[in-house]
Amino acid sequence: MVNDFRISKLDLLMGGYIEINGIFVKHPTLQEVCDYGEDNYYNAIGLFANKPYDLRLMLYESGKLYTDVDDYELFLGLFQSETYGDNWKWIIGDYNFQIDFNKDNNQFILHDYKRKIIIDKLVYYQISQLIRDINMMSNEKDYNPGDVKTQKFILEREFKKAKRKKNKKETSILKRYISTIVWSKFSSYTYDNIWKLSMYQFFDALDKISTNDHRENMMLGLYTGNIDTTKNPINMDKIDLFK
Repeated sequence: MVNDFRISKLDLLMGGYIEINGIFVKHPTLQEVCDYGEDNYYNAIGLFANKPYDLRLMLYESGKLYTDVDDYELFLGLFQSETYGDNWKWIIGDYNFQIDFNKDNNQFILHDYKRKIIIDKLVYYQISQLIRDINMMSNEKDYNPGDVKTQKFILEREFKKAKRKKNKKETSILKRYISTIVWSKFSSYTYDNIWKLSMYQFFDALDKISTNDHRENMMLGLYTGNIDTTKNPINMDKIDLFK
């Protein structure tokens, strides 16, 4: 499988650039992301990180169902449409990619002729997985409603809901996460030193704090007799501090 690529969690904790097929993928600190701009950052990683399900409403509006679109097909389409502009260069470098066709495997690729750098399906999946891992994006299988009629019904409902929210002011996702970490009793980070964390370290800290909170609440519920484990078995994965 082309999407089985994984960088070890230890390497991710170290931060810094990670090389994939001659391309050095930037693993920024929280400070670098804030300096670049939160919206710019998510646009920068969006070209590689977003899957058809993530953009299901955009695809639906263009007359496509996300279950009919391949990850790599979406990637090439987004690149050609310049949906994310040149923000992706902040993540992988200033390449002059052009769409090319590899006759050996009948596959469209991105090719920088001058620097002799190629992004094919395998390299795309590797970069995509790395970026998703850095930002701890879920790798669970996308929801598939089974039949086209049900899928269209769900998408139409989500589309109408999104239109109602369109004019609402967007709030910073990272701001909420930063405050959660700083104000947690399990954390020693402050508003002065949190900015040095790499993005993976940042999301890892958030995950550990969430696990600690869940574990403490679970233990309190057991101690006070408010949780009946015969009816509500404990999911040990959710309270495992060493996962």
